[in-house]
Amino acid sequence: MGECAALAEIGNLANTIGTTVFDGGRVQCNELEIEDSKQLCNVLRHANNEGVFVFRGAVDERPAKLAKLFPASEKHVQAVFLNLSKMNRIIEHVKGDQVVSVETGIKVSELNEYLSKHGQWLPVEFSSATVSLADILDTADGGYLEPFSGGVKHLVLGMELGIAHGELIKTGGKIVKNVTGYDLSKVFTGSRSWLAVPHMVHLRLHSKPETEVAFVVSSEKPQELVGLANRLQATGLPAFSLELIDKRLLQRIANLAAGSADGSASVQQDIAAFGSATGDLEGKLIVSTRGHHDVCREVARALQEAVLQSNLQLEAVEVESALLNRIQRICSDVFRAHEDYVELSMPASTMSYYFETQWRSSKRLWSARPSSGRLRLAVDDAESFISDLSNFANLINMDDAQPLTVAYANSSHDFVTRRIPADHESDSGLRNVIDRLKSKYDPNGILNPLVSFC
Repeated sequence: MGECAALAEIGNLANTIGTTVFDGGRVQCNELEIEDSKQLCNVLRHANNEGVFVFRGAVDERPAKLAKLFPASEKHVQAVFLNLSKMNRIIEHVKGDQVVSVETGIKVSELNEYLSKHGQWLPVEFSSATVSLADILDTADGGYLEPFSGGVKHLVLGMELGIAHGELIKTGGKIVKNVTGYDLSKVFTGSRSWLAVPHMVHLRLHSKPETEVAFVVSSEKPQELVGLANRLQATGLPAFSLELIDKRLLQRIANLAAGSADGSASVQQDIAAFGSATGDLEGKLIVSTRGHHDVCREVARALQEAVLQSNLQLEAVEVESALLNRIQRICSDVFRAHEDYVELSMPASTMSYYFETQWRSSKRLWSARPSSGRLRLAVDDAESFISDLSNFANLINMDDAQPLTVAYANSSHDFVTRRIPADHESDSGLRNVIDRLKSKYDPNGILNPLVSFC
């Protein structure tokens, strides 16, 4: 089946990298290479006028989910995927202010390679060298350095975006105190291009650290590690990493590496080295600090003393930090890429209580960042898990002040957020705000229909 007229017309506005069909030709997709903001706006305007769905990124499994989202009576479902890799310019770098303005198609690794020449650094790290700024703006996940940076939302000072009408909008600016009222950059960061497509961003930078010291703490009880991470964060000492990892993740990585032709030997060697340096208790807390050589060691010593006072097992002192960094990056990426999971958003105290009361019976695979409230749990069926979680959610919400926020993917959506237990009055107000934002920036609902914020 050939392209429909709408897709053909939109394909004339930018270089078409590829055309793909799904569901017997019912779902038709073009991947377009976007080179500048004007081209981005033209594509968005035409897609909005023609009712063509828009995603950012490469064509992947999302078209198959589109087929499930729309009934068979919808004879033609059309979508374009915006590849921003050509929008990778560094617009401006003000070294003295530690701010960089850059197009979002640039790879994080390439940006940090440039910044390192100037003694600066964007504190986000991933195992894949192909992760772009647009990717981290979509998810607002900055990786295991979140305890230091405060997360991606804290690093974003402002941005420029294309909205479905085909117009450009700006939020925030190049300096920290450049916003009066609510900063809409925080709304767009993490919205998965559901409201608008960010094409340029102003980012807060940090001085590149000279060295790093890291160590590992283990326990049979994950809740003890959560409590320790929370206490370490409360000291105010600059811990760059407070990442909790289920020991079984290491075995998952080894199994995946064994079946991979690329880099499997080095990955397995890393796992073996890490395993020989640490014990076999249930969970690991990886703690690291970075900075000037002398200061770094003083901070590390204070952190280690705090750990020893907790009566937990300090299994490895000053493990090679590069090895631990790689382990953390791989664990995080493997968990997201190879596990069906839900992410619970909760304070550290609630996370400890969950491990103590709920996790013991299921022993689900997990990873956690207590400082940013992320707890990821492997599940077979997200909807069933959330249903089973209702009793716990009701228990911690006895004062109606702390609903549990859950994020997950299902068979027909890429990303869903829910609050449990449902508070119909509060949720109605939240839903009203969400609907108003969507109607303002994307009234026809063409941007990423596989996302549901509810």
